[in-house]
Order: sequence, then C-alpha cells, then structure tokens
Amino acid sequence: MKRIVWDPSGDATHVVEKGGFRTLSGQVGHILDELRHPDPRVRAATMEAYPAAVRALERAKLTSETDCRHVRVERAPHLKRVQVEIGARCNLRCSYCFSSRGPEDGRRLSRQSVLELIEECDRLGVLGLDLTGGEPLLDPDWELYVIAARSAGIAVFL
Repeated sequence: MKRIVWDPSGDATHVVEKGGFRTLSGQVGHILDELRHPDPRVRAATMEAYPAAVRALERAKLTSETDCRHVRVERAPHLKRVQVEIGARCNLRCSYCFSSRGPEDGRRLSRQSVLELIEECDRLGVLGLDLTGGEPLLDPDWELYVIAARSAGIAVFL
C-alpha cells in the first residue's frame, strides 16, 4: 500500500512505499487532492484539465482507493520525521553513552501513549518514525509499534 502525503506549504508530494519514500512535484499533490474531492464536478474538471497527468497517476496507482492512502498536510511547516524515545532500558553499559542508561532502567512510555503518538503522526502526514531508547528492541511492544506505524504507511527506523 502506498501513502501519499501532499504538503501544499512546501509544494511537495511525498509517496511512501515499502522501500522508503520519494518526493514528487507539488502539482501531483494538487491533482490528487482534486481527484479525491467530494464534488464530482471538481473531479471531472480536473480530469478534463490534466488528462495526461491523470492517466499517469492512474498507471502509477496513485489514485486507487485500494492501493494508496492520501493525506493532506494542513499546516506549515510539515513535520516529516519524528523521533520517539519509547524506553530507557538498555542491555549495554557503554562508557561513551550520553544517556547513562542500563539494564535495570525500566522507565518507558506506556503502550497506549506510543500508539496515540503514532496516530497523531499519521494525522500530521509524518513520513518517518524513529523508535529510540535505551534499546528499543528491549521494549516488549516494539513489534506492535512497527506494525501500527507501517499499517498507517509511516516508514519506521530503529
């Protein structure tokens, strides 16, 4: 599934796919926005005004309801990547680590808090989510967070 994020403030369209994301011209986002307009007259006028572009978007499956989600960023600047420190626990005691974390440090965000942050990232059109910690893979719910973010079309980085 593709996730298309149009940022009119930056005049850019971001297409998020399994392998990452790419940025297209803002005109693409405008056309996609108009093709999803609730008024059929607006959709018809857009198809008439941009026939070649509409055909190209259809071939790329950027207008399909089943193959993509379209998110319009409503405010500027567009927050593209978010870092969430899900917990403080770490299985190492590195002398150079600035966080002074260790195996006994059990502080962590609640599962509900992290899932709510992921939902908010989706609403804001965030493209990428960095899960950090201590060591994020020690959090018992890390897989749930990755699944939730990827289901929303957000790229995940650990």
